[in-house]
This record gives sequence, C-alpha cells and structure tokens, in this order.
Amino acid sequence: MIGGLLVATISTLFLVPVMYSYLRKKAPPDRDKQIADELRQEVPARGRAAP
Repeated sequence: MIGGLLVATISTLFLVPVMYSYLRKKAPPDRDKQIADELRQEVPARGRAAP
C-alpha cells in the first residue's frame, strides 16, 4: 500500500510533467494576441445599418 502511494506520488510530481514537456511539439498559441487582433477588427453593431 505504501509502495503504490509512493509510486503514484513520484509519477505525478516528476514523470507526468517530464513526459508532457517531452511530447509537446510546439508552444501554445498566444491567446492574448489573438484576442487583441480580434478586438482591433471592426465588427458592425447588430440591428444597425452601416453608414
């Protein structure tokens, strides 16, 4: 019982993060830049005609 708990703790704290970093191929997208780019685009208001 103690051995299983020890293995689970070690794998959670060390093995899983190492494997995740190793398997991740590219960096995650920059969400803040995507949101800023979308906000810069003009979006017409609903229910109003364009001038």
